[in-house]
Amino acid sequence: MMHARKWGERHRRGAFGIVVASSGRSDSMIESMATDFCQVPFGDLAAVDAAVDSRTVAIVLEVPSSDPCAAPAFSDYVEGVEKLCRELNILLIRNDA
Repeated sequence: MMHARKWGERHRRGAFGIVVASSGRSDSMIESMATDFCQVPFGDLAAVDAAVDSRTVAIVLEVPSSDPCAAPAFSDYVEGVEKLCRELNILLIRNDA
């Protein structure tokens, strides 16, 4: 999370909010280090978009072991999150399980 903190200092006026998109498990280390922490369901791009605000410095994707049948939906979701991060100058951190 040091990367996110430095990113926030450099690119987001010291903000340190983190949105974690996961399939249920939460990273207690992220929660303990973030002043603004929000968890949303993995795969719900609308929820990620709604959770992002001016304090958000990073989006963490807790990527579950994927079902090969879900590959197109997974790819569209990840591309959508990547696009959101580029547009809003937010750091994207992928944590593939």
